[in-house]
Amino acid sequence: MAADPLSIAGSVVGIVSLGLQTTQYLVNYYRAVRDQEADATTTTKKLESLLDVLETLCDETKTRKFHSDERKLLAYIESSVGECRGSISELQNEVNRFKKEPTNPIPDTNLSKPKRIAHHFRRSVRSSIHIKDRITYPFRQSTLERLDKNIDEILDRLSMSQQLLLQKDLRRIRDDNENVKAVLALIRTTQVSSEIRDWLKAPDATVNFNEASAKRHPKTGLWFVEGLAFSSWLKKPNSFLWLNGFAGSGKSVLCSTAIQYAFRHRQSNRRVGIAFFFFTFNDDSKQDTSAMLRALVLQLSSQLNDHTILEELRDSYRNASPPAQALKDCLRRLVHAFQDVYVILDALDESPRNKHRDDVLQSLVDMHAWSERGLHILATSRDLVDIRDEIDVLADEIVPMKNDAIKEDIASFVSQHLRESSRLRKWAKHHERIESVLTERAKGGFRWVICQFQALASCPRSEELLDRLLNSLPETLDETYKRMLEKLIDGMALDFVDDTPTFNPKRRLEDLKSIQDVCPGFLEVSTDVDTKLVDTPFINTKFINTRFIDTKELTIHPIVDFIRRYFGLETFELVALSYASALGLVSTVRKLWDDMNLSSGNVALITEACPPETVFLEKLEKANAQSEEWAAILVLASYYGHEGLVRLALNKNTDVNQETGYYWKTALNAAAAGGHETVFRLLLDQNAHLERRDEEGNTPLISASWHGNEKIVQLLLDRNAVINLQHASMTPLGAASAKGDERLVRLLLDKNADVDLPDKNGNTALCLGEGYDKIVQLLLDRNANANTRNNYGGTALFEAVEYGHEKVVRLLPDHDVDVNHVVNQIAHMLLDTKADIPKKLTTHPYIKSWAGLQIAG
Repeated sequence: MAADPLSIAGSVVGIVSLGLQTTQYLVNYYRAVRDQEADATTTTKKLESLLDVLETLCDETKTRKFHSDERKLLAYIESSVGECRGSISELQNEVNRFKKEPTNPIPDTNLSKPKRIAHHFRRSVRSSIHIKDRITYPFRQSTLERLDKNIDEILDRLSMSQQLLLQKDLRRIRDDNENVKAVLALIRTTQVSSEIRDWLKAPDATVNFNEASAKRHPKTGLWFVEGLAFSSWLKKPNSFLWLNGFAGSGKSVLCSTAIQYAFRHRQSNRRVGIAFFFFTFNDDSKQDTSAMLRALVLQLSSQLNDHTILEELRDSYRNASPPAQALKDCLRRLVHAFQDVYVILDALDESPRNKHRDDVLQSLVDMHAWSERGLHILATSRDLVDIRDEIDVLADEIVPMKNDAIKEDIASFVSQHLRESSRLRKWAKHHERIESVLTERAKGGFRWVICQFQALASCPRSEELLDRLLNSLPETLDETYKRMLEKLIDGMALDFVDDTPTFNPKRRLEDLKSIQDVCPGFLEVSTDVDTKLVDTPFINTKFINTRFIDTKELTIHPIVDFIRRYFGLETFELVALSYASALGLVSTVRKLWDDMNLSSGNVALITEACPPETVFLEKLEKANAQSEEWAAILVLASYYGHEGLVRLALNKNTDVNQETGYYWKTALNAAAAGGHETVFRLLLDQNAHLERRDEEGNTPLISASWHGNEKIVQLLLDRNAVINLQHASMTPLGAASAKGDERLVRLLLDKNADVDLPDKNGNTALCLGEGYDKIVQLLLDRNANANTRNNYGGTALFEAVEYGHEKVVRLLPDHDVDVNHVVNQIAHMLLDTKADIPKKLTTHPYIKSWAGLQIAG
């Protein structure tokens, strides 16, 4: 049974309440007359600080229930407050003296000012004191010094109690939803009238805050919020901090952490305002200066009891949206209403360049130039030249997201996700290796890691395939997205041979999951449809605009870069349309054209790039390109089968064998994988090398065999391409067998392919073809050795058993297969995993009997 909560002693509550009342009286008094006496300014500020501490302690001592593990904290607070009894009594004595001390009349020359003071005092002071004359006694130097001393003594004793209370609370709510809820409660805008909210139409930044907070892993970003830069930002007057990092490095999540920690800091001073805004590339309502300012103004107004400032703005622009300057003026007035205001702006780079970003940056510079001591601005973005040049901050105001602490954050994130994701449980025995590889290769990129998790989840459970995936991870997030985008063609259900796209129903993806798996993260799915009107719900997909397309560093590939640079196209839709036009994808062009609302100017530009292709090629021919760019275009055009572009690149004296940064490396490899015979012949005529290898070590013959491009395989064999490659990533025969292509397997065997030649992993064609009984039978008829083991000890029979290929399991033991070896492997596998053998894996009598004996023994 839980222990009863502990309450603070009543005497302590009484002391704190007396101190609060006394200090409130003194604060009201000195605030009302400080314009009359400069010497009172310091005392007034100290009294205000004391008032903040006492207000916090008063709330805590009256309402808080302490837990059993807080006995020492409770004792410390009671002791500290008790020690302040004498000092608080001294303050009370000063108040009594103020009330009794006679006053002197104020000279006639000052009569107007006391009247203004009296008017202000009547509005702000809660007590019934009415000031009509200047009081002499409270401004004596000895009085002020005595007050200062008493205040300092109380602050010394009580400030630590207050901080301990807050720290204890923070430890209880760290990494807890209560903290997020507390932030949302602070900036809830319902305190402002619905009429004003409807007029202002401020975008809701809490949506983005919630999303970023939900992605936060426990302890993520503590290196930042507990670091010197952030601590200095919280305390330094008119501070500015720029947190920058590359795309996918977790800036928004870190931003949400900063907001929570600013809130925690605020709890020690209630006259602190917090406002934030998240620029969002896929939400037009959260991209410009007005949206940012409207959100900040509404959030800060909601934290004030008096909404006069916002009401005055509404009264000035009742029938219109307030202009940016009026919003900035309003924001500045709101900043004045607080002692400190923390403004946190995420993703400046997601405000579109050449559209809104210049104005956003200028507004940010203007706000910092106000030189308001209580205004603290924190902004995040990628480290882009235009942002760096515009904000022009000092070196100690920049926090780059490149440090060992981020690597630790990622390692922790990877470890937890591997443990918790049901889709990654199949890799349980490889988790340690996966964690090591992803953490090392991430280079600070959380988004990069998430994309690799998607690849791991969709990878079939095979150690060899896992090896391939981990060994061929993309270097950057850009390369990751590029690979994902290249898969889009798989979802188009189009064959485009001879430059004429045709619909192929066999290529059609038939369910939502398959569509999303093609390119996860790039599609927005909507199922909003009236199911009464149709038997089968429609799935409406559209590209989500990506922030990467409008920057040079993240264009999809050089063809698009040429189009973008030459025609001045910036948006994703225009680039996609131009790219489709360049590749001759007529139906795609028409679809994109119909889906877009293009201005007449853009239509004219696109028309120039659309078929007939001669227009585009003429433009491209005049472009000032480097040799490596032409080489890249040659490779891409070869893969997509664009003969016109291939000829153009070759006419530019491009080296047909020049290697590029793309997966295929050379044009011939690309054409072999793409299966474009005309282009392939053209490259062969230019003396393209037959044995150059791609990123995974595949030659054109291997690539063509893997992709089932029989005519290209025949062309290569006619040119004496090497068929029996030693230590290759895969042999041509192994590739054809793995894909179950019986015609290609026969062709290669007829050309004297070595039936038992292993690849670098020790797999022979028989081992790789274990899922296809006709392929296995064909290889066995050609005297394939059924007992050959790969580098992991597996044989064709074991692979067939493990993956449940019953026909092959029945077939192989009739060809002198070492069944004992397979049974031993199965038994050890079962003992290691404590799994059940599926019935279909134990159909053959040899397997069944020997497995039973082995397990029984």
